[in-house]
Amino acid sequence: MGETIKDKLAEFIETKIYIYKKEDFLDNTLWTIFREEFKEFTLEDFRKIRSDTRAKLRKHLLKKEVCVAKHNTRITLSNVLFNII
Repeated sequence: MGETIKDKLAEFIETKIYIYKKEDFLDNTLWTIFREEFKEFTLEDFRKIRSDTRAKLRKHLLKKEVCVAKHNTRITLSNVLFNII
């Protein structure tokens, strides 16, 4: 059987996080690159991403000084990531 959409999205994001770490992208540079690389993503695309993968992406952005809103019961992690772009 082939990979599921969630698996493909997880692999894509894990690869992006790896590259971001390897290149040591920070703050505005990382924010700009993230926006360019995820500009085609919809809110629904972010919802399809496994929750652990969304959390890793958010954590990486925060650690590298990108302004990321907090999520809560009214604002989901998918919404937070989508709002960055």
